Amino acid sequence: MVKFLRDPIIYPIESSWFGQTDKSGKVVPMEETVIYKENLFGLKTLADEKRIDKKEIPGVHLQFEHGPYI
Repeated sequence: MVKFLRDPIIYPIESSWFGQTDKSGKVVPMEETVIYKENLFGLKTLADEKRIDKKEIPGVHLQFEHGPYI
């Protein structure tokens, strides 16, 4: 999963990694969401099998800068 650190399109930016915000606006990481905990579409399975990789790119949404990110 890829998160662009200066992304003006995706909100909250953590949703790039299936995170979300709660009712108060606090960021909830993927691992603490109902979707993950109840394994509603296999994210927990993928994580348990080490098949999820999270990357951060220091750019704007889909505008890659030079550098080895992967």
